[in-house]
Amino acid sequence: MLTHILDILVPIYVTVILGYILGRRGFPWPARPMVPLILQIAVPCLIASHFAKQTSIPPGLFKVMISAAIIVTTLFVLFYILLRLFRIKRRIYLAAASLQNMSVGLALGLLGFGDAGFALALAYASVILVVQFTLGWWIPEERINFKRFFQQVTIYGITIGLVLMFVQIQPPSYVDRLLMLIGNMAIPLLLLSLGFSLAAIKVEKMALAFIMSTIHLVVCLGIGLTVAVLMDLQGDAFIIVILFSILPSSTINILMASEAGVDMPPLTIFVFCTNIWLVITLPVALVLLLPS
Repeated sequence: MLTHILDILVPIYVTVILGYILGRRGFPWPARPMVPLILQIAVPCLIASHFAKQTSIPPGLFKVMISAAIIVTTLFVLFYILLRLFRIKRRIYLAAASLQNMSVGLALGLLGFGDAGFALALAYASVILVVQFTLGWWIPEERINFKRFFQQVTIYGITIGLVLMFVQIQPPSYVDRLLMLIGNMAIPLLLLSLGFSLAAIKVEKMALAFIMSTIHLVVCLGIGLTVAVLMDLQGDAFIIVILFSILPSSTINILMASEAGVDMPPLTIFVFCTNIWLVITLPVALVLLLPS
């Protein structure tokens, strides 16, 4: 089991650390043009390719998508109440507290669970990405903008992939290879981008952010575990839902909030602290959840 855990963790951690080190050393990484390249080209191809190649619908896929929707809805409602109760600005923290980092999640699915398990990971990530491109934009901007949502190629990649999988239509081999070739760059670039984003964060006044990130972890774990049990998830579906529920806040929230003119230092420090927790929580979760 130790070898299996190392097979999962080492590529993820080393890639993120590489991005962090390069970022701290001033290596040029144009985040603003890079994020659209990843999210609008690589990720849609990755999702469409892996959904389309499934010869049957993986067991538990619908339950995983429903679980993801329940978890993210519950997180938004609960954190909205908590932030309002403690008079903390919801525009800064609500989206970041409710939306997990799918770059790490997709890497977990790819490295740890095979093709069928990766399809489950993509199913969970698809739900989160849809919410990321709606509420993730709307909350910091404080306005609803459907035009921006329909400009996201990821939405169409998810839709096409799901349709092809449900109707069991296999694209021609050259189309599949094209999608796979482009899609395969998504996860390494996502992990490198995470490292570069963390390197750009100025860490100061961490006490409040660390307390909030700890509460965030406990709440997310409790909700994820509750939903997984109530949905009667089994096997890889159960493990993936638990793992994804404890993932840190997505650094994409920083870019979205920056464009909306949000006060950035509190948000960036919170996101940094949630990602630091991952160093401890992910190995522990894998040891407890993976079969021996």
